[in-house]
Amino acid sequence: GLGQRDVATLYEYWVYFELLRTVTDVFKLDMPDIKQLIEPTGDGFGLKLRSGRHLALSGTSKQPGRTLEVRFSYNRTFSSNKTISQSGSWTKSMRPDYTLSLWPMGFTEAQAEAEELMVHVHFDAKYRLEQAADLLSSPSTTDGTGDDESSPEQDEIKQAEASGTYKRADLLKMHAYRDAIRRSHGAYVVYPGDKQDGEPF
Repeated sequence: GLGQRDVATLYEYWVYFELLRTVTDVFKLDMPDIKQLIEPTGDGFGLKLRSGRHLALSGTSKQPGRTLEVRFSYNRTFSSNKTISQSGSWTKSMRPDYTLSLWPMGFTEAQAEAEELMVHVHFDAKYRLEQAADLLSSPSTTDGTGDDESSPEQDEIKQAEASGTYKRADLLKMHAYRDAIRRSHGAYVVYPGDKQDGEPF
């Protein structure tokens, strides 16, 4: 049954819930109701994250010396624009799998962007089965997120990721996120790892 599911997408969903749990723990936020995050698929046998344009968890976190606004987003699109005071990308539209955004309490998100008080950290889930890549079926041309801002270029990237052939490009993509999306302070690839012992995440 290895080829019967889009394993890369299932891994992406799993990483979302692992990161969500980590963010809520670190920043002491309330875990959202899981029923608000999932919906039945068309065939009724699976679940998919309810993403729309993007799905975000927001809250306030007291940290040493400062209270922060926290937003954790799934498939948030950073549109291309040249206005330095706004959120977005310098070049092409970018859509990381997950984005953690932090800014000081007392500012709106737009104000924090304009006053250079915003910090974005991006994560992308990458699932690899080097030995079994040829066992996987052809990947779907869509990522199943329902994001209406998806482009053919983004779909092609997702297709390459699902095929297990995207490696060096993973690293280059993280550089692109960090350099293109304004006020980004980090971009990380999340791999499942290749060791049978130790922590799975």
